[in-house]
Amino acid sequence: MHNREKRLEKIVSVSDEVKAELAEVVKQEFISTNGQSIPEGTRRNDVINQYLNSLPSKQRSSASWTLDHMAGDYAARMEKLVRENNLDWKQGDAFDMNILDQLDGTPGGVDFKA
Repeated sequence: MHNREKRLEKIVSVSDEVKAELAEVVKQEFISTNGQSIPEGTRRNDVINQYLNSLPSKQRSSASWTLDHMAGDYAARMEKLVRENNLDWKQGDAFDMNILDQLDGTPGGVDFKA
């Protein structure tokens, strides 16, 4: 990995508003696909890009990396929670959406560490 890439791949602080909005979008994606994949035409990129455009250009790469990892972390936590509550569940199978109510933290349901 190049030094420049290492500098850009770091967790940085992002606004609580974008964390909550991203969490809600990822949650809705997870529900709509039964945890199978990121749907085509996702709002995830829109949320991230809108936030990135509000930042100085030097901060955008690290913020983008942070938000991508937050989204992935949130989806992984939801998948784990569904599997813990339904041992036979596989991605793409229907599940009880109320399971996701067990998540806590930010308004989106998970405590993003950034």
